[in-house]
Amino acid sequence: MSTVSRRPSSPSALRAAQGQFNFEAWRISLAEAVAKAGGLNDSSADPASVFVYRGELPEVAAKLGVDVSKYSGPIIPVVYNINFRDPAGYFLATRFQLRNKDVLYASNAASVEDAKVMQQIRLVTATVNDPIVAAYNATLLRNSIKLAP
Repeated sequence: MSTVSRRPSSPSALRAAQGQFNFEAWRISLAEAVAKAGGLNDSSADPASVFVYRGELPEVAAKLGVDVSKYSGPIIPVVYNINFRDPAGYFLATRFQLRNKDVLYASNAASVEDAKVMQQIRLVTATVNDPIVAAYNATLLRNSIKLAP
């Protein structure tokens, strides 16, 4: 017996500062979900750190090597990691079907944290430097007005 569901599933994708995306399709592969969520931005996403958070039945989790004795409920949390830097990761993602309530997460690239630090340094430097530059410009303007005929 097979059943057809009219209710679209609702896997969602999370990206830093981008929000949540619900997919209207009832069947969608991981590769399609990444594309529909806007893809992996070269400057902000780490293609080796794409994760799917999913609740699995204890039997499935045990086959994946998860110690299910730590969990008392009927659903075991499992995190799948897909590496899009590896070409095999893409082919795996085309066959990996997302399910209702799955969460897709693309982690930030390491350079994003470096950029945040540099932005903070720039903010401190500008806070100190801007009044000095303004005072210097005011002095130049005052001196040029005094020298005007």
